[in-house]
Amino acid sequence: MQYPVPSDTNWSVLPAIGIVGMRNVRISADRHPCGSELADVIDRFWTVRWKVPPGEQGSAVFIGHPETNLVLGSGRVSAYGVQRKRLTVRFSGTGSAFGMAFRPGAALGLLGGTAVQYTDRSRPLAESWGTAEVRRFEEALRAATDTGSRIAVVERHVRARLRMSHGEERDQGLSRVEEIVDMMRDEQSITRVSEVCRHSHLSTRSLQRLFRHYLGISPKWLLRQYRLQTAAARLAAGLPQRWTEIAVDLGYFDESHFARDFTQIVGVTPSSYARNRVRASTAAATAERAA
Repeated sequence: MQYPVPSDTNWSVLPAIGIVGMRNVRISADRHPCGSELADVIDRFWTVRWKVPPGEQGSAVFIGHPETNLVLGSGRVSAYGVQRKRLTVRFSGTGSAFGMAFRPGAALGLLGGTAVQYTDRSRPLAESWGTAEVRRFEEALRAATDTGSRIAVVERHVRARLRMSHGEERDQGLSRVEEIVDMMRDEQSITRVSEVCRHSHLSTRSLQRLFRHYLGISPKWLLRQYRLQTAAARLAAGLPQRWTEIAVDLGYFDESHFARDFTQIVGVTPSSYARNRVRASTAAATAERAA
């Protein structure tokens, strides 16, 4: 699936990779769900391609998902933990990056340690796997000529690391946190941590410990992130709703609290976001007719 955006788009949504805004850059993203027996470890593979006018600079604003990624960029593989704040990435020229997103919490089986060690930061994969093994991994990825070949390389190395770390045994705590994360994502009626505790039969402290170890974030942060991503999707879809209705649907006390959180995470107010989304849609339609 591709998500092309015209180069003159200021604010748009590429929800598959968490992009909520772009300036002076054309970006497309391909996603490939894991179709092997590793689907309980790997959520998806992705490729991002960008193009910036010669001699200029572009940027894109990302908001975080509760996942760790392995990213091949500039010939090196690094592990990127959950980014709790919006992240502005600068682009120039033409290029691409290939990566793999773990299922929530599943990265620890390959990286070791706890998820909080990766929160808001990236670390070279060699710190976890060792220099010699990562060098072979990177060489194989660079030699791969297409996405399918890269996916095969990643899956081969992930299988080997899983056999080395814990064989076929699956961490029961990981299974539990995956269930809770899926529930928080899919059940729009759950808007408070106390409700998560009630549905999962865990105390607040136990839930917080579970999230810190496997995800490196708090349950409260994740709930807010899912709510605001839902809000951004509604605004991007152009649904004729009042801000008050959206705020209430997502569990906010009032419209002002919703607007404050949205602005803090996305970087613009809901009203500005909606207006710019209309402009982006118009520009995209114009570009498609011109093509």
